[in-house]
Amino acid sequence: MQCRVVSIWEDAHDQAMEQGDGRSLPLRKVEEMFADLVAGLLRPKALCSDFRSTGVGDDLDCIFLHGHLCIRKMPLCTGACPSDSSRDLRSPEQPEYI
Repeated sequence: MQCRVVSIWEDAHDQAMEQGDGRSLPLRKVEEMFADLVAGLLRPKALCSDFRSTGVGDDLDCIFLHGHLCIRKMPLCTGACPSDSSRDLRSPEQPEYI
């Protein structure tokens, strides 16, 4: 259920770090390479068709992102869990989110 964009960014960061180590590049240079890669090739909208910006301007500001989890990948809620005794068991009219 991890966010696809976060997973891709983490893999790209690991690759950049390995390449930097292999070339004995300073960390600043590796970070610049990674930033250029993210800015050009790893844009969230290009990596995930479900990406929806919150409009706050962060690098990754998807409305479906919760920590590293993608809410869209989580199973739909179908109502009260059978082990939940605090709510009446009833069939839901609609899932809680689309």
